[in-house]
Amino acid sequence: MNSNYHRFSELFLQLGLPSDINEIQRFLDNHSQRPQALSQRF
Repeated sequence: MNSNYHRFSELFLQLGLPSDINEIQRFLDNHSQRPQALSQRF
């Protein structure tokens, strides 16, 4: 089993994306799917 720990910032750097905490949070907010029950409320 691979027990390596990889940081989101390292992944984002490899992908050429901004890698600071605010940009990572913005990316996750923009690309996360809401559960269907929540999305019906908004």
